[in-house]
Amino acid sequence: MAQAKTMQSPAAPSAPPESSTPVVLVTGAGGALGRSLTADLEGRGYRVVAAIREGETPPSSNVSQVLSLPLDLTNLESMRAGVQRVAERWGRVSGAVLCAGGWEGGKAVIDTGSETWQRMFQSNFETARVCTTVLAAHMKERGGGSIVAIGSRAAERPWESASAAAYAASKAAVVSLIKTTAQEMLGTGVRLNAVLPSTLDTPANRAAMPQANFSRWVALTELNQVIAFLLSQASSAVTGAALPVYGRL
Repeated sequence: MAQAKTMQSPAAPSAPPESSTPVVLVTGAGGALGRSLTADLEGRGYRVVAAIREGETPPSSNVSQVLSLPLDLTNLESMRAGVQRVAERWGRVSGAVLCAGGWEGGKAVIDTGSETWQRMFQSNFETARVCTTVLAAHMKERGGGSIVAIGSRAAERPWESASAAAYAASKAAVVSLIKTTAQEMLGTGVRLNAVLPSTLDTPANRAAMPQANFSRWVALTELNQVIAFLLSQASSAVTGAALPVYGRL
């Protein structure tokens, strides 16, 4: 009597191997801080996912180490698709720096229109909310990671942002989001922290305030070092923090 053949089920597609090189996603990578940070992390040996706007110039030409990815940071599905693309290429995202955002001011609260409030919360808070939602879930599923948000000194000293209340409020909301999510992620290996810079020494800020003493501002290289610390295992016991980076102001 012939013996029945055992049917073999098809093998499941294998996941890409986890890279031993950490992968960090940088939002707002087309801006001054994002470009500086991308170069800094690239120099430290990280693989960097540079999230840029559609049509923006990539911050690096080193395609083997930097992946420039146009993303809609206010859209959950766009973010999930982008993170999945990175996971398929490099295994996972183990770090993220949320640099996307903007500043708008010049008017008292009673003279500030709803459009300004909407723009500030869209560019500063909503981008951080969407990215945190997607990245924290991704990192939790894959064993941990570190998220660093760019807050502002205005979040803790809002009186210094008279005539820019919408900006200060949106950055305060970002810090609250990070601290709350950090508490929710305790025990998962996912850490979330914020940095609170004062005025950053960028070409745009110099042009806007030509009479200021630039030496008292925060150099981008100085902020990069604080961010690199929070991404690294040297800060493994730090989560839920909002670190002042006030320079010499």
